[in-house]
Amino acid sequence: MESKKRSYTTEEIDQVLKDCDPRSKVVIHLLCSTGMRIGAIPLLQIGHLTKTEFQNSILYKVQVYAGTRDKYYTFCTPECYNAIQEYLNYRKRCGEELRTNQNLP
Repeated sequence: MESKKRSYTTEEIDQVLKDCDPRSKVVIHLLCSTGMRIGAIPLLQIGHLTKTEFQNSILYKVQVYAGTRDKYYTFCTPECYNAIQEYLNYRKRCGEELRTNQNLP
């Protein structure tokens, strides 16, 4: 029996991102680019992101489920990195003082 499940296309993701606020963009980018489960998103903190360079692109190494025996690392795309940067800058402009132990989304 053939499965009808499939990944979203780039065009479908772009369409969803057009209508999102900055926080939702970060969540969608993280889920699409890292393969994280949605349940890991609320546990993700700013300190779990490590800026790194790969093939002339800047991205984040993401520590998922930090502090648990299920901890693992994954990497996001440059587009996801940019969305995170925009979101964090937005939070700073709104007067929030960001700390490494704060939740990201």
